[in-house]
Amino acid sequence: IERHDNVSCNELCRLAAQSISLRNPEKVELIVNPHTADDLLILTDKACVLKVLGELLYNANKFTEQGSITIECFEKDDNNVCFSVSDTGSGISYHDQERIFTQFTKLNDFNEGLGMGLTLSRQIARVLGGELVLDTTYTDGARFVLTLPKT
Repeated sequence: IERHDNVSCNELCRLAAQSISLRNPEKVELIVNPHTADDLLILTDKACVLKVLGELLYNANKFTEQGSITIECFEKDDNNVCFSVSDTGSGISYHDQERIFTQFTKLNDFNEGLGMGLTLSRQIARVLGGELVLDTTYTDGARFVLTLPKT
């Protein structure tokens, strides 16, 4: 992984949103809500960031029966930018909040997947110099926050 792409945070949000087709579009709205200027660029690996955001959107889509899925970006501070994916789905119990980042962890054995998506996404975030966390203060479903350095 090489951080060689100068890319707009807002463009990353839009591209990630375009990559997902809602499972239940009659009942779930996809909201793209960037809070940064269109000319705010970060130096990163575009494909890797889109992989992480795509995984977060895929999971939100899988666990949200109705309501909304929102992808946002905002400046955390002078050196970092954050991307968040929030949903109004089933949420994650207190007991499972850190466990979900462990390899092969699935909260519902009936859903597809190997339980590797969040583990790999967190590893990618760290290789890019950032972090991926679950926002435990969010109570309307689940919200994941990807923090990345600007340069």
